[in-house]
Amino acid sequence: MPSWPVRSVLDAELPEVSKALQAAGALQLNLIRDVLPAAMTGGWQDGDECYAWLTGRRPVVEAVFAAAAGSAPGVEVRRGTSLTGLVSGAPALLGIRM
Repeated sequence: MPSWPVRSVLDAELPEVSKALQAAGALQLNLIRDVLPAAMTGGWQDGDECYAWLTGRRPVVEAVFAAAAGSAPGVEVRRGTSLTGLVSGAPALLGIRM
């Protein structure tokens, strides 16, 4: 099981966002391969790819996610508007109250 589920969920559910983050300059880094010395980790092993991170400055990450949300069918992004509540329903969130 991956230790970094956010990255694996992002790659599985929103691969275009993962690619857009990389295109925008987000850093892809694997803790085992790129940071820690092999003497400490025992070297690269099968499954270590789950330790891959994708990171960037907050404005870059927010811009990529906002662009993805804005291009999703049925989604309207309203900036500068306060949220007052959520509209729940089966099987998922139906909307928001403003």
